[in-house]
Amino acid sequence: MPVWSNRRVQPITRDLDEGLTAARRSELGWFRSDLRVALAVLVLGLALLAVGLSGLWAQDDTLDPDRWWHAVPLVLGAAVMLGKRRRPLLALLAGLVLLAVDAALGGSLGTVVVVLDLLYSAALFSSRTGRQVLVVVAWTLVAAAAVTAGVASEGDPRAVVMGAIQAVGFLVVPLWWAGNVRATSELAALADERATLARAHADGLERIAELNRRDAVQAERRTMARDLHDVVAGHVSAIAIRTGAALAGPVGRERETLEMARATSLTALEEMRAMILLLRADDRAAGPVSAPGTLDDLAGVVAGHRDAGAEIVLDDRAPRGLPAAVEQAALRTVQEALTNVAKHGAAGEVRVVLEAVEDSLSVQVTSALPVTPAASPAERGTAAPGTGLLSMRERAEGLGGTLVVGPVAGLWSVRSTIPLTPGGAA
Repeated sequence: MPVWSNRRVQPITRDLDEGLTAARRSELGWFRSDLRVALAVLVLGLALLAVGLSGLWAQDDTLDPDRWWHAVPLVLGAAVMLGKRRRPLLALLAGLVLLAVDAALGGSLGTVVVVLDLLYSAALFSSRTGRQVLVVVAWTLVAAAAVTAGVASEGDPRAVVMGAIQAVGFLVVPLWWAGNVRATSELAALADERATLARAHADGLERIAELNRRDAVQAERRTMARDLHDVVAGHVSAIAIRTGAALAGPVGRERETLEMARATSLTALEEMRAMILLLRADDRAAGPVSAPGTLDDLAGVVAGHRDAGAEIVLDDRAPRGLPAAVEQAALRTVQEALTNVAKHGAAGEVRVVLEAVEDSLSVQVTSALPVTPAASPAERGTAAPGTGLLSMRERAEGLGGTLVVGPVAGLWSVRSTIPLTPGGAA
């Protein structure tokens, strides 16, 4: 692994180690748990004394007085065990002192169990530095035990091996056990953190997708606002021109009304321009306000796609003179549908049909299958959807109409139904 990777990983593992150590020291109900363990060790030690298991290191009976004297370091050791979580190294040091006192009395198994628990707890609850010191000291003592056994046996290799094995069992095994427990806890914590990061990543992707959809809707609404401005501004300008012409003629009874109409139309025109400028204040990419498209521009749109190589059949039976918003929505629907066919559709004939159906204008664009999933409305919730379907749907529903996209009779169909009198527009 490169050096920079080690430098990056080490602070993370160190923080995790410190966090787990702090959590173990202050976990809920820690005092009751340690108290139960201490009482269990105390009862076990007293039971061992009762059956006569004392004087482990006694050479003769004079070094092993009444066995109940061993209860004194045992009781003190059980009391020391209550502080093993908050002060693990200090508790271990106190336990070793009590073990030395007990050994001077001949030794007992109860005090040995106390020291084993304190040694395990020191490796579990102490800091990284403390554990490193414990490991060094433990292996040093193992080597010392092997040397001592060799000297005492005048170089007998069996004694050296037995001394080393006993020291490893007493000093190293508790440290190894605690290290294994710590490693298991760290792996579980890392798995939880990885799951949390995965959830956060999924939430982030969902948020990005939502922002993309909002941006697409806002962009389309700005376009609709510009179109609305152009249409209404044309009508208001016509009113201003006609009233101005009337005011230039002979004075009559209608002059006062015409003056009011002219002033009102001019004021409405200025206010509308100010509103559009405000809507476009943060849109640096927006171009100048231009005339909105109508169904008269449909032939030019189809011709442009034909020039690009598309095979398009246009069946335009839509009436003319419709409201400007309806004609704009129909034209934009055809534009977006042909663009989607060029991007995602298969080769083949594309049919564009516009016709009046009862009180609505039907706009349908059909093309050959297959179509890639990116063109499907079911994929609008993905992280990077196209904005064509959103634009068409926004325009249709904004005028009180509907948009249906999907396979129909073996063809891919985009059908928009727009009321001829969009009085239900939101």
